[in-house]
Amino acid sequence: MLSDALLLRDEKDIDTIRELGLKFPQIISKEKLYMFNLELEEIASQRSKLVLSMTTLMTKSTTAFHVWYQLSDKFPITYRLVRALEVLPYTTASVERKFSQMNDIKTKKRNKLGLSQLESYLMAKQFKMKKVRLTAEILNACGEKSQQNFQEY
Repeated sequence: MLSDALLLRDEKDIDTIRELGLKFPQIISKEKLYMFNLELEEIASQRSKLVLSMTTLMTKSTTAFHVWYQLSDKFPITYRLVRALEVLPYTTASVERKFSQMNDIKTKKRNKLGLSQLESYLMAKQFKMKKVRLTAEILNACGEKSQQNFQEY
C-alpha cells in the first residue's frame, strides 16, 4: 500500500518513491529532478533515523501524509510529491457511478441530448439525492420541457 511505502520501513520504499516521482513530471519537473534525487539520497542515508522519527510521530489519528508534513522543510520536493499522492483516488468507483448515472439519463430515446443538458440533468440528480429542493424559480429558468424531465427524477 502507498502509505506503507511512505513510512520507509523497507529500503525498497525509497525506490518506490523515486519511481512515483518519475511518473509524475507535472509534480516534479525536470529542473527539480536533480534536487529530488539529492533529497532521496539524504533520506536513504538517514532512513533508520527517519523511520524512528516517523514511528514517534504516528498516532492512531495520524497518517503518513501528516508525518511528511512535519518533514516538509527538510524535504520540500519529496513532500510535494507526497501531498499530490494524497489526493489520488484509490478506486474508480465514483467515476463508474457517474457513468452509470449518465447512462440512466442518456438513453436510446434521449440520444440527441447535448452535453450541457446532460451535465444539467446530472447536477439536478445529484442535488436531489442530497435533498436539495428545486425551487419554482430554478424550474422556471429551465423552461417547461425541462420541468417535465426534472419531475421524472
